[in-house]
Amino acid sequence: MESIHLKPVDRAEVISLVDNLLEPSGLPSRDDVKPLWEWTPDPDRARRPRAEHGFSALIRTYAGEEMRSLLLDVAYEPGSVMDNAERMGLDLGPVQAIVLSHQHWDHTGGLVPVLHALKAQGLPLIVHPNTFTRRAWRDPAKPDSKFRLSPPTPTREEAEAAGARVVESAGPCLICGDTVLVTGEVPRTTDFEPGYPHEWIWDGGGWRHDPRVLDDRSVVVHVRGRGLVIVAGCAHAGIVNTVRYARRLTGVDRVAAIIGGFHLVGADAERVVARTVAALEEVRPDLLAPSHCTGWLGRFALARAFPTAFVPNAIGNLYRIGGDG
Repeated sequence: MESIHLKPVDRAEVISLVDNLLEPSGLPSRDDVKPLWEWTPDPDRARRPRAEHGFSALIRTYAGEEMRSLLLDVAYEPGSVMDNAERMGLDLGPVQAIVLSHQHWDHTGGLVPVLHALKAQGLPLIVHPNTFTRRAWRDPAKPDSKFRLSPPTPTREEAEAAGARVVESAGPCLICGDTVLVTGEVPRTTDFEPGYPHEWIWDGGGWRHDPRVLDDRSVVVHVRGRGLVIVAGCAHAGIVNTVRYARRLTGVDRVAAIIGGFHLVGADAERVVARTVAALEEVRPDLLAPSHCTGWLGRFALARAFPTAFVPNAIGNLYRIGGDG
């Protein structure tokens, strides 16, 4: 595969809008990470953002005088993204695209309220062809058990009615002036990342087992002189698979930061924590900020293995890679 020309930028910023954790203290002292109260214009109001089992991040790229921005995922509760942005003093009006990393409710449930709030007439909504399909969970070891439907998520029709211009892509694509890469489906090259064994997808005629969660994708930015910034929603494809694919797509080996959900929670995933850590040690990222579905065991193992790179993500963390960061 020929590498994709992802335009290098001078600086990338990632702001954690919604996450499971609201951590008011304990960040390591480093120039490329700022807790919420250090950068927000109103620290008193910003002390009360909303945490939930969900994920949303604001990503900005800076090249010369030009800034571009997108939302990666929109959490679940209807008001979480916009309410937290308002408390942080963030204007989401300049957002040029919304990327949904995958279909799951904790990443897509808040979509329609966000589109309405942004008055999103024609705003690109970057999705996988499977994004609007129904999902359910069932233990594959218990074939006689009932399917448990996942919480409802927005339909394509609802998204379009709210102003989105739906852009489907199973493969990699460039957005935001070619400064952001959406990976597309991630090849499964490791022999230890299990995907999501309990996942089932509705194919129109019945439930089909989909442990690979094929619609799982991440976004990548190339910061000049620093390397890749990789942001994952859940990394059901495997965070190691995702990092390897990002390097392969871009032809850039150096990794400046890996941020987001690593899905190292649950019995199936927890069994591979040690191998995941070992594989990431070979990558040697400058910054490692696991969040959301990484789980306490995964966080603990990563913190021990990466004492200088590890940062505990929390709502409002601002990661600034390049420039003054």
